[in-house]
Formats: sequence, C-alpha cells, structure tokens
Amino acid sequence: MTLPSPNEVRKNIMYDPNTGLFWWKLRGCSRRFDRPIGSVSSQGYIIVRYKNIGHKAHRVAWVIMKGRWPKLQIDHKDTNPSNNKWNNLRLATRTQNKRNGRCYKNNKTGIKGVHTRSGRSGCQSSIRVNRKLKYLGSFATLEEAAAAYAVAAKKYFGEFARTA
Repeated sequence: MTLPSPNEVRKNIMYDPNTGLFWWKLRGCSRRFDRPIGSVSSQGYIIVRYKNIGHKAHRVAWVIMKGRWPKLQIDHKDTNPSNNKWNNLRLATRTQNKRNGRCYKNNKTGIKGVHTRSGRSGCQSSIRVNRKLKYLGSFATLEEAAAAYAVAAKKYFGEFARTA
C-alpha cells in the first residue's frame, strides 16, 4: 500500500487537535461537510478512508501535525483507541505500547501484574521486563500486590507504565 504524501493529506483533510475529529477540506465524490469523517473499527479505532484506503485516524493526525508518516506506533495514553486528541497521542515502540496496555481480560484479579496463589491465601505480583518475568513477592492483600507492581512499573516503564 502506497501512502499518500503528507502534503496531499494536509490539503484534503482538516484535523482539530483539541477534539481529535477530522473533516473534509475539499469537495469530492460523496464527501459530507455536515459531520466529522471516519468510522469505528471492530477494535475501536477511528478509520479515515482516503482514496478508498482506510487509515487509522491517529496516524493521519500525526501526518497532519508533524508533516510525515510515523515510523513507529502511535500510543493512546489513555488506552482509548477512539480518543485522537493530540495531547493523548505519542510515538511508541511496540514494547512501549504494550506496557501502556490494559489488564488482560483473563486476569482473575482485575489488577495488572497481580494474580492469586493457587491453593493458598494472598496474592503474588510479577512484572515482565525485557522478556523476563520478575517476581515481586507474595502479599496478604490485593492492594499490597498492586502497589508493588505499580512501583516496579514506574521504575522499569517510566511514562508508559500502566497499573490498571
């Protein structure tokens, strides 16, 4: 897939960094000016169709604001894939983007980095750093285990640390 030039995108699409919405600038076949452009994908991302090719809106926002297509991934700081406000977007490696991800749905505790101990009371906390699992300890309560994960996440992941 050949990407349109940044100048071409800027010429045809307007982006409001405060709302994260996109609008057509120029008239064309079936272009509407009475509502923002884009549709929601099954994963929750806004897709902007340009010349019959769908582009993720956060990448289009990057092109319009920076004048170039991003070489890395674009991370949504709040993990909401539909929130394309400029202050919610940042460049990220795949690893950084995953670190900012939410707790997996199959996590029985509902707290990232915390799991129950099979056959015992209390919880354990662990974190994966550079593909290695680091054991953070056993704790009497979920709150203590969550706090241990939060400290470790801040230490290892910095601004990409997500604890919930």
